[in-house]
Amino acid sequence: MLREEKLKLEKQRADLTIQDDTERRRELAVFDGKLKLLDERLNTAQVLNLEQQNKSEIRFGAHVKFKMNGSIQDSKIVGVDEVNIKKNKIAFTSPLAMAMTSKKKGDNFEFKLSQDSQPIEILGINY
Repeated sequence: MLREEKLKLEKQRADLTIQDDTERRRELAVFDGKLKLLDERLNTAQVLNLEQQNKSEIRFGAHVKFKMNGSIQDSKIVGVDEVNIKKNKIAFTSPLAMAMTSKKKGDNFEFKLSQDSQPIEILGINY
């Protein structure tokens, strides 16, 4: 996914058709900045084998069914590049995902965010 994004940016940079030299340099600097950030993400990315994860605990890649605020919710814990709130995909770095990590089905805990605290019950975990 990240490599595809890098190739796309590199192609857009190569296909840049701006004639004005000043504007072209600005656009190239923007592309170069994006490519640098993307390279940093590629260099620190870790490939995980979901088959080797403990399936009884919440980890990266887990589909988690839980009860919070009296309502049942379902979320998938994903990488920061895959986050999509409309599809209930939350980043593993989010406060909720970090609070859920290592929890098991049936666990109850308090999710603290700022001054607020919400009880959460883990109803199910799937990979």
